[in-house]
Amino acid sequence: MTQFTATNRYLMTEALALGLSGIEKTTLVHLSTFADGKFQCFPSIKTLAQITGFSESAIKRAIKKLEELKLITKKRRYSSSGPTSNLYKLNTTMLTDNPSKTSTSRNSSNPNQAYLAQDGKYYSCPAEFYKEKHGQAGVRLNA
Repeated sequence: MTQFTATNRYLMTEALALGLSGIEKTTLVHLSTFADGKFQCFPSIKTLAQITGFSESAIKRAIKKLEELKLITKKRRYSSSGPTSNLYKLNTTMLTDNPSKTSTSRNSSNPNQAYLAQDGKYYSCPAEFYKEKHGQAGVRLNA
């Protein structure tokens, strides 16, 4: 999965399904633009605040919310001189079982159930799939 694909899926599935705020979406997008091939990045809070135009405290709240929803994980990092920027990892494993809307997955007998998940079940939209799998709090229910 490429960084662009991951960002697009986050915005089209998780962000919509979870009703993320503008600050949370913007923070998620900017974290994904910094991400490397392993979907990890380490921008500072100050850098994210400068790029997004939001305050550092707003960025911290957004990151906390993204962590609570399991969209990212944060690892504190330290150098010999003390704390340094955190390491963030986009949780792309959540994206692999999301439904996709393609011509081969459309249920022609019932066009209202157009999204086919990998488990073979149809959903009216990606948000319905996500809510069933993760609940409102983003916790996986059917692991």
